[in-house]
This record gives sequence, structure tokens and C-alpha cells, in this order.
Amino acid sequence: MIFRVVNSAHLFGQTVQNVIHFSKTDAVWPSDANSLALAIRDVWLGGAHGIRWIQTSTCVWSLVQVYDAGSPSLSPISLTISVAGNETSFSDALPPYEALILRIRADAFGKHGRGRVYIPGVTVGTFAAGVLSSSAITALSPILAQLTAGFITSGGTGFSVGIAPRNSPVDFHLADRFEVAPTSGVQRRRNIGIGI
Repeated sequence: MIFRVVNSAHLFGQTVQNVIHFSKTDAVWPSDANSLALAIRDVWLGGAHGIRWIQTSTCVWSLVQVYDAGSPSLSPISLTISVAGNETSFSDALPPYEALILRIRADAFGKHGRGRVYIPGVTVGTFAAGVLSSSAITALSPILAQLTAGFITSGGTGFSVGIAPRNSPVDFHLADRFEVAPTSGVQRRRNIGIGI
């Protein structure tokens, strides 16, 4: 089964979202959707080294919605959460539209092998002279290790992250690694909160 996960956070009064695709062989709806929502909260966002550890506390993840990508008519499983970033330098946060880019990679040709997730709420110090700073690279190492162990390495959470186009989620390619882009990116806005 292919799952589409929509994570929502609030940052400086605006809603920021990410859409990520996961798969699980022999998944059962809705129990596995509930399990995936909890894994997103506890491993992707939280845990000992979730992405919250690179974000400021002005970024608060508030909702995880899990959809069956093959059956869009089904209502999503929604999990209300409160996972705040760990960094406390409020005045040093990048604006809500600027984000760290987590690349999802698969051994597939062209766009089928490239996906990305925007990580909002990181500090200005994450980048030095426009590129990822050495301290950010060090801080990201355990985060990438936790995400890899949870969603790429077999035996992790039981869910595998992958790449799927919005218009054809069944064209799913399993990811084999995460990478971090060397520069920040601008997260596009689509009818959520106060658009930028």
C-alpha cells in the first residue's frame, strides 16, 4: 500500500506543510495508517534525532494526516500533535518560506529518482555565506541516521519512504538514501494559511 503523508506545522503564524510518500507491503487500512502517523511523530519529527532537533522552537508541528494514495476517496487518518523545534534562538530563524532541503533519492532515472522535503524553521546559522555550515552538517548527521534507520533500512518502522508524483502515486520508487542540499530553498505556498 502507498501512503501519502501530509505534515503541517505553524511557523510565525503561517502554516507550512510537507507531502511525503511511504509504502508498506501487506498494509491494512486504517491500523497501519495509524501506525505510520505515530512513526512520523516519534521518528521523523521527534525521537532522539528527529528533524525537530535542527528547527527553532518557533516551528511547531501540529498535524499528521495519512491518506491511502490508491484510494483518494477514503478519509485520512489524522493525528493532532505538538512537536516543537529544539533550537531556542527565535530571532535567528529563517523566514517561513526559506527552508533546508532534505533530498530523497532512489536508483531510478530522472525525476523518478529525486524527491525533496522542505524543513522549515531552521536558524540563519544553518547557512554560512549561502551554503550549509559545518556545524549544521555535524548536527544533521544523527538526524539523517535516524531517518535512514526508521524509513530506509529494513526492520526500522516497517514503512519505507519513496518518491511518487502527485498525479500518479502508484508510480512509487523506494528511496535508498537521504541527502541535504548545500543551499536553502524557497518553499512554494499553495492555499495554506497566509500565502507568501
